[in-house]
Amino acid sequence: SFFFFFLERERRQRRQAKRKRKEREKVMEFLDQMPPITKGLLVGSVFFTLAGHFGIFSPVSLVLYKDYVFYDFEIWRLATCLLYQGKLGFGFLINMLCLYRHSMSLETQSIAFAGRTSDYLFMVLFGSFLLILVGLFYPFPLLGQGLLLMLTYYWSQKFPNQNMNFFGIPFKGRYLPWVLVGMNFVMGGFPILQIFGILIGHIYFFLTEIIPLQGGRNYLQTPWFLYRLFPPEMNANSPGLRRARVGAGADLRRAAQGQNIWQGQGHRF
Repeated sequence: SFFFFFLERERRQRRQAKRKRKEREKVMEFLDQMPPITKGLLVGSVFFTLAGHFGIFSPVSLVLYKDYVFYDFEIWRLATCLLYQGKLGFGFLINMLCLYRHSMSLETQSIAFAGRTSDYLFMVLFGSFLLILVGLFYPFPLLGQGLLLMLTYYWSQKFPNQNMNFFGIPFKGRYLPWVLVGMNFVMGGFPILQIFGILIGHIYFFLTEIIPLQGGRNYLQTPWFLYRLFPPEMNANSPGLRRARVGAGADLRRAAQGQNIWQGQGHRF
């Protein structure tokens, strides 16, 4: 009986190891399908939020305090304040879902950024820089909500007719930033940082889209070193972006035929 007990235990351990291996493979496949900037934002946000929650890092060391930045040279706070989301909860899940869907949609499906990782990274850096300035002088210790709303606002301008559904209430994509602001207010928050994020998203959209369409100059050109970091050939071959280039080409063909290139099948929260 001892032999059969030992044999059964070995079988059970093998099944558990096989199941864990499959779970790891699914996670790696999920991450491999994400474009690089979205992957960095999502993984960084989840990592630092969980690390702060479980005590791996002190939450105080992850937030933005200008005295610690300028006098103690704790410059990592300039990055972690954008990624650390604070407490775990329903709001954190909604934020991560929005970040994943809309950042990935911008990076892989929009004509502005599909296959152009360096340009998307520049937009994220530009918005992060302005948010940090706001956070230093307002002050806001956590800036993740502002970055999320900046990206969401730009997405809403690129996909204004996308069908959305929030707890059974249908609306168009152009209203998504304001739906998130309203949800934050209903949950007891004070969405000033989110409004700053929307404002910064509009500044970027105005400088890079509206002014050039009116015959003006685009003053926000992606720096050359970002193109060296993510050259066009790397952008075109990045995981997940090969499909995006096909989608972008379809968008261009639909635009040439006079169809609405932003019309999609919709998203449901």
